[in-house]
Amino acid sequence: MSDRRFLLGYNTCGFSHTTDIDHILRVIHSTGYQGVELTLDKRHYHPHHHDRSVLERIKSFLTSSGMVNVLATGARYVLSDVKHEPSMVSADDGARTRWMAFLVESIKMGEELQSDCVMLHSGYQPKGVEKARAWDWMVQEVTELCRVAREHGQRLGMEFHPDMFLRTYDDFKRLKQDVGAVNFGLTLDVGHCECTESTSTADIIRECLQDVFNIHLDDIDSRVHKHLMLGQGQIDFKEIFRVLSEVGYRGLASVELNADDIGVADDELAVDSYGYLVERVSKGPFIIRRPAERVGHERRRRHTTGELPEPGVVRSTA
Repeated sequence: MSDRRFLLGYNTCGFSHTTDIDHILRVIHSTGYQGVELTLDKRHYHPHHHDRSVLERIKSFLTSSGMVNVLATGARYVLSDVKHEPSMVSADDGARTRWMAFLVESIKMGEELQSDCVMLHSGYQPKGVEKARAWDWMVQEVTELCRVAREHGQRLGMEFHPDMFLRTYDDFKRLKQDVGAVNFGLTLDVGHCECTESTSTADIIRECLQDVFNIHLDDIDSRVHKHLMLGQGQIDFKEIFRVLSEVGYRGLASVELNADDIGVADDELAVDSYGYLVERVSKGPFIIRRPAERVGHERRRRHTTGELPEPGVVRSTA
């Protein structure tokens, strides 16, 4: 199997009405996905709200299934009942400190789960705070997080978001330059590109490949930031997959949807999304593993200093 192939994953945030993480992981794996993006969430698994035994079960499943994983910190209500608060740019010093502590905890968990990367976002720009001041906070925090991540063999994939402080690809490039850490890269959401960029998503992928650690798949219509089921918007997934193959992306590309927003049952959304990808772009470059086929994962060798290698590739052992 070519090492130039990337892997299909599914984000646990798509299970809006299911609290059983064991069931969620079984559905994702048996459907055929090769990886999972585990969003830390009170519904599924949150280190402050669940017993340690839940994390041990997650670790055991990932090991036995061979599934690649990414750890995501982008849930809407992680540390409060206010959407995406606290964050890197919260106006309150104490709130930012709380968020940093949670991200450090997440990075350490990423090491334990042997995650390919930890996904981050900036949060919303706070009212009454100058942009330059918020930017300085974010640069200092991301720089420190990269130091911690390097000590724990982790990479950090920052997502730009149409409604957040770090809004565009240009914003990411500026942050990347200011931080200057080799283990700091991009979580590229193809829907966000569609909303914020005048350049095509395919061209952005060609430009920033070396910085892409993680990819989110969702559909968008008329540049409106609302994640749609794959095939219900205007994104050309065949073209995106062709370019990912062309440039040699080898990481995880995960469907990122929310069943609450779409009005589809949790399991059905996961299965239908995989069916769309396989049936509509079956000649694409991604690895198709049949349900229940066992796979092995070449784990990335962990580095404490220097450049991190590319993520591993799933290969069939059947």
